[in-house]
Amino acid sequence: MRSSIVDQLQTLSCISSHSHLVAEEVRLAASYDPIDFLLNSDVYLVADLQSAGLTDQVAQHCVDLSVPLPQRWATLAPYWEQVRFTGFAQCCRLAFAELFDIGELTAETICLLGEKLNDWIRPGTYQPFLHDTCRVKQCVLNMEDLERVENHAA
Repeated sequence: MRSSIVDQLQTLSCISSHSHLVAEEVRLAASYDPIDFLLNSDVYLVADLQSAGLTDQVAQHCVDLSVPLPQRWATLAPYWEQVRFTGFAQCCRLAFAELFDIGELTAETICLLGEKLNDWIRPGTYQPFLHDTCRVKQCVLNMEDLERVENHAA
C-alpha cells in the first residue's frame, strides 16, 4: 500500500510559491565553493551545524578561500557528521545525489561537488531539474515582484 501511495504522489505536478532558488541571472554571475554554498545558502542547515558546535570563527575559516578546500572540509566534516541526518542536511544530500550523483559528502567527494556546482552555472539548468525531476510547473522566485493584494474583512 505504501509503495502505491508513493508511486501516485510521484506523478503529481505542483506550483512552488515558497522557493529558495537564486534567480538565474544571479546564479549565472556567481562562482560556487561547495562549503560556502552549504554555509550560506541555507540558514536552517547552518543552525543545525551551530547546534553541533560550529562557531562563527570556525565557519569563517571554512569559507576562507585562501585555505585549500580539502583542509576546510576537514574542519567542517566533524560538524557535518553530527547533522547529516537532520531534515535540512538530508535535503542537501538528496539534491546532491539527484543532481550530481554524489551520494555522501566526504573528503573524497567535496572537490567533485565544487566542480559540479560550477558546471551548473549555465543558462537553463533549472528547467530540467524543476520541470522533469521535481514536476514543478511554476515557481515564484521573487515575492516582491508580485502585485500586493490587500485582504479586507467584509
